[in-house]
Amino acid sequence: MERCLDLEIDGKTHQQPESRYSDYLRDGAAQARGFAALRVSYADVVHRTAQMVRRVGAAVSGRLGQGSLPVY
Repeated sequence: MERCLDLEIDGKTHQQPESRYSDYLRDGAAQARGFAALRVSYADVVHRTAQMVRRVGAAVSGRLGQGSLPVY
């Protein structure tokens, strides 16, 4: 599990304090299970797609450098 990646795409609701705290808890739970947590915004996906893809690709490459990723 230490090579898994948890990719989260956050919209406007994730800017609210309650949502941020929930995201924080979810990231912690994922990391406790061996997942690397990566968050990107809706704006990243829609308006900064190339940069977002590079960022996700770098995260995946880093995880692949540790061995193959399991598929769930």
